[in-house]
Amino acid sequence: MEKEFLMKPKIDFAFKEIMAEEQVRIGFLSAVLKLNPNDIKETRILKHKS
Repeated sequence: MEKEFLMKPKIDFAFKEIMAEEQVRIGFLSAVLKLNPNDIKETRILKHKS
């Protein structure tokens, strides 16, 4: 039986919740940018003005 996600990561709210964890952000960025996760020293989420 295939498990279904409660929320798909492409839903904005779900993506924001997932990215709230720094280790998850580092993993995501290292995969997308093809970097070693150890090379990423810090990540920050910037607030934008609406």
